[in-house]
Amino acid sequence: MNYIEALRNDLIKTTTEKGDTAFTTTGKYTLDLYSLMGGLRYNYYDLSNLFIRSYFEDSTITMKILLYLRDILNGLGERNSFRLLFNMFANLNPNLAKKLIPLIPKYGRYDDILAGFNTPIENDVLKFIETELDSDLNKLKNNDKVSLLAKWLPSINTSNKEARLLARKIAKYLNMTNEEYRKTLSKLRKGRILENYLRTKNYSFNYEGVPSLAMLKYNKAFIRNDLERFSKYLDRVDSGLAKMNTNTASVSDVAFIAQTHSYDINQRFQDTYWKALPRFEAKTKAIVVRDGSSSMLYGHGSLVPMQVATSLAIYFAEQLPEPFKNHFITFSENPQLIKIPDVTIDEKLKFVESFDEVANTNISKVYELLLNVAKKGRVKQEDMVEQVIIISDMEFDYCVEGESTFKTYKDKFNELGLKMPELVFWNVEARDVHFPVTSNELGVRLVSGSSQKILELVINNDLEAATPYEFMLKTLERYREVDDLVKK
Repeated sequence: MNYIEALRNDLIKTTTEKGDTAFTTTGKYTLDLYSLMGGLRYNYYDLSNLFIRSYFEDSTITMKILLYLRDILNGLGERNSFRLLFNMFANLNPNLAKKLIPLIPKYGRYDDILAGFNTPIENDVLKFIETELDSDLNKLKNNDKVSLLAKWLPSINTSNKEARLLARKIAKYLNMTNEEYRKTLSKLRKGRILENYLRTKNYSFNYEGVPSLAMLKYNKAFIRNDLERFSKYLDRVDSGLAKMNTNTASVSDVAFIAQTHSYDINQRFQDTYWKALPRFEAKTKAIVVRDGSSSMLYGHGSLVPMQVATSLAIYFAEQLPEPFKNHFITFSENPQLIKIPDVTIDEKLKFVESFDEVANTNISKVYELLLNVAKKGRVKQEDMVEQVIIISDMEFDYCVEGESTFKTYKDKFNELGLKMPELVFWNVEARDVHFPVTSNELGVRLVSGSSQKILELVINNDLEAATPYEFMLKTLERYREVDDLVKK
């Protein structure tokens, strides 16, 4: 180790809010951004700084990280964070940013590209809109399926002032009058936009065609204005005779959609939607450790980190193999093992709430529990837990001077010749920039955010004994088309 390396190793050490040793960087700025950005959805200052550092370390990987951040179906599904960073990217490197434009609707929505307005790539965005709009108009003539571009373009007569200005800018580029622009969008939207039906209280649409988020957003309108037909639709979904689109919904939004305490139609809808969420077969012997400490009650969004962590823990536990199925560990001052009863999702949440200590964040007792089970030898090695997923804000309590709690217990496992399970550190609320491990720590994965899609990534990834950086690269292979774009 040279002097600069020694200096860096000392300087990157920091502490959590509760005094545990942590690191200001993993040692790879791309990994810093990848592993923390989902927890920074309300911390734009730190998010922006991490993005800048990541970009100057490796712009190609950073482009892939951007797509992963926005990816609705297989990534974090973060809209506002993506738009902020894409706007920054367009100003940093217009030549690369404009190459991403065609990929953005593939992983997000058409209106995401509008984040390129008022940047050097504004004309490229407008040209893309023109080309796609012409294509959709030709498809409409031939009775082919059109894209969702018209749905997401700003309307010329909307009440939102900013959206009206954008619409006028687009109309001007297209050499259309405001009226021509309005009629063009109306023609392409006709019969395809749910909101148009709701505005006129026309409930002739097929509920099976309602998009995931629209179903969550408008379910009360369906109940209020179309109760009989909507109830019959829920019956058909419950019996497997009808489908419900749930692919892009987050489990936390579903879990906490019903605020009433009586079992009414709202809670019935909630439970039907929960059961219709996409499921996957988890073969890994794994268990979630949910942080139930008081700091998990503080956040900036409509849901606090505790709610996000709880819904993820329940959702994941439902899909585990026996004997792990329907179990997870919650911890605050002391770890507790929760077995989830076979009841509605609203009732499951009430049951889990009864275990909340809402005290400190004593992760060391969780490690001690894992160590004790391993060293007592009462469980065969082939039956031991293989993976532990810690969903937390990562503000762990102080344990040992100068060493992280993770390092302390990793050493204890090694001293006893025991295999430590793979650890996944999942940050749901990053108030500060710090990490529990660095980029080269074997058997550890770093993720963040509120999307349950991450579970499939950490469970079904077949990379053995991977470092956090290797796991990130494996995840980003989905966006390998970026490599070809960069070469052009």
